[in-house]
Amino acid sequence: MPDLFLSHIKLVLGLEWGAGELAKPLAERHPIMQWCEAVGALWKKTTAGTKDIVSAPNTGAVQMYLGLAYNLFLLRHDAKLVGDLVHKLRTREHYNGALYEAFIAACFIRAGFKIELEDERDSSITHHEFTAIHPSGRQYSVECRSRQPGATEPKVVSKLKDALKKKTTHKRIVCIDVNIANKAGESPERWMQQVFDDVKASEGMYVSGKPAPSAYVFVTNHPYRYDLEATDTLCAVVPIGFNISDFGHGAAFSSLASQFHARERHSDAEDSIKAIIDYKIPTTFDGSVPEFAFGNVKRKWVIGETYELSEMQEGMTGVLLHGLVGEADGTAWLIFRLSDGRQIITVDKLTDEALAAYRGDPESFFGSYTEVTGPLTDPLSHFAWFHKTMKGASRERMLEFFAKSADLESLKQLSDSDLFDAFCERHAIAMLMKSGKWPPTPSGPRRP
Repeated sequence: MPDLFLSHIKLVLGLEWGAGELAKPLAERHPIMQWCEAVGALWKKTTAGTKDIVSAPNTGAVQMYLGLAYNLFLLRHDAKLVGDLVHKLRTREHYNGALYEAFIAACFIRAGFKIELEDERDSSITHHEFTAIHPSGRQYSVECRSRQPGATEPKVVSKLKDALKKKTTHKRIVCIDVNIANKAGESPERWMQQVFDDVKASEGMYVSGKPAPSAYVFVTNHPYRYDLEATDTLCAVVPIGFNISDFGHGAAFSSLASQFHARERHSDAEDSIKAIIDYKIPTTFDGSVPEFAFGNVKRKWVIGETYELSEMQEGMTGVLLHGLVGEADGTAWLIFRLSDGRQIITVDKLTDEALAAYRGDPESFFGSYTEVTGPLTDPLSHFAWFHKTMKGASRERMLEFFAKSADLESLKQLSDSDLFDAFCERHAIAMLMKSGKWPPTPSGPRRP
């Protein structure tokens, strides 16, 4: 896959333009071509003296150049990338914003959205970068703003205000990259909290003489360009609900159920955030786990396959229905439907190599795409897991579970859906208490 992306970016940016840049001294070349040079040097060093399949470190240069190549591939395939974006990428004055626009658009494509780029040649109206159309048909106007390289403080409110000035008929998503370097030994949480505080403090501002509209705000930082040889660059994203009280970092909820249903209401935005957090450049054409595709690790468990389970009962077999990996202890929790119709849960200890393969691509670890609900790291993920796995529980079963509860009579008055929420929440809390994780500690902004 990297070879495909690297060939494609040359065609998109233009062979003539690339040749013109290569004729210049390295220090005078366009930044994109400087990253290209760094990736080429890494490739030569990594592949020297061998024709075997090799792996190379994921350096800052790889992320900048190969990441752009991958993003352009997604845009051209899914959104008929317009020439204006390519023109801006070639131009030093505009390439930084275009680079970020390509990244964000690619993330929305990865999240399942259809992208419609706006025709910025029509000057009669204001334009957002693109419209993101969810498979449900819901549409969002997406604005991308990236600060110029070299800034030291994460100030984003002016960028947000400019973005909110644009008129739109769709819900707004504003993405802003702070574009600051990692400070040695410093966690990004400090500036992340500062950004959150600044944005929330500006909710009462006026835009074009009117109260500012609501928006989903995603503040990111991908500082790979500041150290092209680093392999441990810290990236971050802060999701903020601007005039949206039940979304993003800092949103407060009275119960796990209310938090879960808020996530459902804002699921499109949550999917977008997840795509930004989980962003990675694929190394196989079909998206399969490299450790399995290249034969380094043998896949042991495949959903839908039948397995011999004689250790449970002689002659017993079972079809694997679901799998869940616990990264903390390296175990796989497996749900089988046995040949006699029963469903059982078993546990398997993963090898270090298999666990590494899971971390690389958890969604396809069990042989086909599965929505990953684990690891269960916080109260909400526990609630969501019970909400999914216990769906269909009868009212009788739930009331039987609550039989010894002091508030049984109140529970009996709840609707089926509210009773199910209470059922899942108490299961989640019981599991958390058993593991010593209840009550929970406050969580901070999200960092990939």
